[in-house]
Amino acid sequence: MFSRIWHTFLDKSEPAVVLLIRVCGWSAIVFVFGIFLFIFIEGAPFLVNALRYHVDETRQAIVITRLPVENPEEITVERIKEAIHAG
Repeated sequence: MFSRIWHTFLDKSEPAVVLLIRVCGWSAIVFVFGIFLFIFIEGAPFLVNALRYHVDETRQAIVITRLPVENPEEITVERIKEAIHAG
């Protein structure tokens, strides 16, 4: 008797469980696409703008800075120092 009730319950609840699994799967796919979209939106300025860098000998690191110049020939040591101290 109990086995028949249990199997009836499982048969009736199967569509809800399948729907829950499908919703979780699709939401995971949308979430991953959202992560890629966020990374692209936040990283797009680095792809579009020219990156400038210098080597910091005291920290033994490469420091990346974006300088507010349109023309790369306008980059001077003074502008690099201003950008380092400003950022």
